[in-house]
Amino acid sequence: MSKDKKNNNKFRKFLAKTFLRIGLALAAVIGVKGVKGEMKQIADANAIKKAAEYDVGRSFSGLNEENMTYYEKEYLDLLYEKYPNLDRLINTDDPSIQNKEFAKDMYNLYKIDWAGDDLDKIPDFDVDNLSIITVDRIVSHADRLLYDFGDEEKKIKETTNEKNKMITTKYLNTKEDNTRAKELADTIYEYLAEERGLDENIPTSEQLNELVDRGDSGNSLRESIRYEIQENEETKEKYNEEIDVKNNKDIEADERE
Repeated sequence: MSKDKKNNNKFRKFLAKTFLRIGLALAAVIGVKGVKGEMKQIADANAIKKAAEYDVGRSFSGLNEENMTYYEKEYLDLLYEKYPNLDRLINTDDPSIQNKEFAKDMYNLYKIDWAGDDLDKIPDFDVDNLSIITVDRIVSHADRLLYDFGDEEKKIKETTNEKNKMITTKYLNTKEDNTRAKELADTIYEYLAEERGLDENIPTSEQLNELVDRGDSGNSLRESIRYEIQENEETKEKYNEEIDVKNNKDIEADERE
């Protein structure tokens, strides 16, 4: 073999080794970034989960509507029309929300939020045509947001983000066990508070929890809040009884006439 050929072969081997080292280095960097990204996702999901576990009052009306899309604001208004006392129902874990319909209503709010401005491209949008399916992946799985156009379903978005998958899991758990409706609602509230923010001067659940923990006698503040809610309910019942009595008197008066 000539000297030139030997030198060429050495140069090719040198290039091959160099490219291999560069490839391995890039793979290592990408791998580290991937692990860091996954760890951050898990941390973010756990932060939302932890905030949802605080025993504090929450109000969906305190979410910052300026950061919401048109359909999200519209749907939130519809929820308050359907459940005028929505916040009280959630905060007291009222039995009337422990059903599949309420869980679906909450999950619809989450889906609309996740879809974002993509819904503006859909003519005659109907939330009932919006669905989420789980797609199996080699390592993990993803949530895929679909819209049914009648003749076909089209993908709107897809994510492997842990906080999104956590909410879907909690929704499925609530379908199996309706008593977990409050847990779902609280989690979706915390997710939206993180994504859209809260109105000015509205404290976060973590801040409320810290305020309560600074109470003079342990759970005294929590107990006083619960007492106020109970007192309001008793006042409301008394008021309704008075109205019923008045209506009965009106009926009796009509019959006498």
